[in-house]
Amino acid sequence: MIEFVIHGTLTSAARARTWFNPKAGKIMTTTPPKYRSWKERIYAVAMEHKPEKFLGGPLGMLCLFCFDMPASRHRKDVSKEPFLAIGNKDLDNLIKGIKDGCEKVIYGNDNQIAIELPIKCYAKDAEYVKVFIGEPLEIIRLQIETLERIEKILIEKERI
Repeated sequence: MIEFVIHGTLTSAARARTWFNPKAGKIMTTTPPKYRSWKERIYAVAMEHKPEKFLGGPLGMLCLFCFDMPASRHRKDVSKEPFLAIGNKDLDNLIKGIKDGCEKVIYGNDNQIAIELPIKCYAKDAEYVKVFIGEPLEIIRLQIETLERIEKILIEKERI
C-alpha cells in the first residue's frame, strides 16, 4: 500500500474555462491557476512515493481530507463541535484532484480506482490530505478500521 500526506490549502477540482480569443482568432481553454498549483503539489508528493512500475489491476483509494477549524468555531467548546467537516468543498471534486494528480505516477489511469472512500473532517492545526492507495482488499480493511474510529469519535461526542 502506498501512503502519503499532502499539506496545504485543499483545493477542489475546477472546471476548465473556455472562451473565444478574438486576437488569436480561436477558442482558448485554461485551468484555474489555484487548481493547477494544487494538482502540481499532489504530483510532486506522489512522485516521492512512485513505485518502480505503475500499480496494476483494480485499486482502492482512501482520502482523509482534514480542514482547519473555521475561525467562528475556535471560540466555542470544540469538544461539542462536529468532527466531520461540512462546507463548500465537494468531496467528488476533492478526490478528483487527488486521482488526477496520481495518474501516470502511482497508476496508469484513474479508471483503475474501483473502491474509494473520501472523508472530510476538521484538523487541530493545519489543512492536509492523507492518501492511501492499494489493493482493494487492503483499502477495504483500512476503510473498516477508519470508519470504526470515526464511529467511536462520534459516539464520544454525543455523550458530551
